[in-house]
Amino acid sequence: MTTQMTVDFSKDVMLGMLRKGQTGTQILDILDVIVPEQTELTREQVCEDLAIADCPENDDEIEAYIANAKVVA
Repeated sequence: MTTQMTVDFSKDVMLGMLRKGQTGTQILDILDVIVPEQTELTREQVCEDLAIADCPENDDEIEAYIANAKVVA
């Protein structure tokens, strides 16, 4: 199970955060906080996207969605 927290920053807050960065590395670290890189879909996210239950009956549909997402990425 993956636990995630989503925070929506206003444009002013995001720009203020970026201004704090002194080097390219610091700016990239700040960007990772503002827009975290998502590398893998979780079953929970897929079920939410498809509006289906996470149960064995939906395994084929969930796996197809994940496989398609990897091809697109």
